[in-house]
Amino acid sequence: MAYQFEKTIDGLKYKINLERHTAVLTGHKYGIGPHVDIPSSITCDRNRYYVNQIGRGAFKGCQGVTSVTIPETVIAIKAEAFKDCSDLIRIVIPDSVHRIGYSAFANCKRLICVRCEISLPGWLNEWEGDIFLGPNYEDIFDGSNTDKCTLYVPEYLIKNYSCAMGFRKIKNILPIKMDKTIISKT
Repeated sequence: MAYQFEKTIDGLKYKINLERHTAVLTGHKYGIGPHVDIPSSITCDRNRYYVNQIGRGAFKGCQGVTSVTIPETVIAIKAEAFKDCSDLIRIVIPDSVHRIGYSAFANCKRLICVRCEISLPGWLNEWEGDIFLGPNYEDIFDGSNTDKCTLYVPEYLIKNYSCAMGFRKIKNILPIKMDKTIISKT
């Protein structure tokens, strides 16, 4: 196993893998601000490490964060990563994400806007082994504001998302606007 160490940069906590030059976002310091733009990479001791995962419970119970933008380097959002984020209103999930863990966005009561850019239709149809949502499946938006939430997805996948486990509770599904204006920082 590669040597790992932990580092806090700009209020976000990371576990760094020296061998793979990657970093897992594992937590945060209180008071990180309302808009979190997770960086695609961090620099530590003159070395660059790409942020490739948001760890289990990384933002669990976080208050005060209203929007999160996840970079294209992230391939996994682990279980309960944003669970109980009482002030979370908007989130952008990039196409690079290959796995979303159970209850990743559970109990986000103020969530009204999810931009999910994942465009691999196979993910939304392969339920054996829970390839997309992880082995211990629970609805990723369980207890969240799905009645008032709008899910923005690639237009050709609207039907797939409306039937997909983890997303089908969100009834208002619209095509993505390519200029990303739905996540504006107001």
